[in-house]
Amino acid sequence: MKRKFNELSPTYKRRNQLLLSLFDKFDMNVSLLGDLRRPNMVVDNSYQLPMYVKNFDLHIKKTVYAEDFFHTFSLDDVDVITKDEFFDVLDQAQTEWVYKVKCHDLYYVGMKKDNSTGEYFPAFSKQFPKLYYTTDKAIEESYHLRTLGYETEYE
Repeated sequence: MKRKFNELSPTYKRRNQLLLSLFDKFDMNVSLLGDLRRPNMVVDNSYQLPMYVKNFDLHIKKTVYAEDFFHTFSLDDVDVITKDEFFDVLDQAQTEWVYKVKCHDLYYVGMKKDNSTGEYFPAFSKQFPKLYYTTDKAIEESYHLRTLGYETEYE
């Protein structure tokens, strides 16, 4: 279940708005996904950034799966963080691709319930694809949809 900003406490809401303003400042199309108290940051629905946010600090890690961070930016100082400084740090880190399942020119977005029958069916859209963080999960979902009669592939 994706949480909306208005369901968060005012502190998380303010923090996430500062986080998005940092990415907007550098013309990065970043989505905050998952638990918005500690969101995954994904650029252009294509790759995950190796960072996490705690309180009002943005911690940069060498990889998405690393436990320790090597640099921290304070979100309270968004105005003083320069593009060169930000990208110099980000260049030292390794991003991870995210994967999507596609059926023709539409992306799989999840299962939807038909309220009249109570049955679930796959839903597809040109926007907002469901993202998978491993190829195994994307392959598994693509295979499942194929068993339901959909011609799918993962990318």
